[in-house]
Amino acid sequence: MHLERIERALTQPVTRDELIAQSRIDADDVADQATFLDRLIAMATEHVEFVIGRSLLRQTWLLTLDAFPVSSPVIKLPRSPVAEVLSITYIAPSGVEQSLTASDWRLVSGGALVPRLTPQLGHVWPSVASAVGAVQITYRSGWETAADVPAPIRHAILMLAAHWFEHREAVSEVSSGDGMMPVPFAVESLLASHIVPWVA
Repeated sequence: MHLERIERALTQPVTRDELIAQSRIDADDVADQATFLDRLIAMATEHVEFVIGRSLLRQTWLLTLDAFPVSSPVIKLPRSPVAEVLSITYIAPSGVEQSLTASDWRLVSGGALVPRLTPQLGHVWPSVASAVGAVQITYRSGWETAADVPAPIRHAILMLAAHWFEHREAVSEVSSGDGMMPVPFAVESLLASHIVPWVA
């Protein structure tokens, strides 16, 4: 299995103004820090998405498989919540690329952390050529708007970005001054209930 993001989200789940408020940045410093703040938001969002294994705002992913599953008809789609499946293509035994239609599959995603694809009732996955990457599934995942992203996730991004704004080195001094310690990420408790099962 290979997963590749082919289209990023157009916006971020938190705004620069929210980070400014979280970080208590002086208004006079905002203009000089704008680019840096935007970069922190992007990096914190990327980190949180990696930790919880989910997409926050709408983005497009390509899942590549060597074949359709045989022992079970279920295909798990990483990076929930899945909004829509755009296409499913495969290389037939003849070597010709074919496409399934929306009537061939069923997306099971209602409330599930791990969305699943199965054949429609009465259908089975087709046979494919013996080839690496014979099956390709393109889908969009993530919430539609920033307001739809759960509040704990958004706050975790703000906490992490604000922490990186304050601590710009890879390590920071311990409170006792006796040495160095990794910069702590105090966001785990906010994200814990949003981690998909196979990431935990």
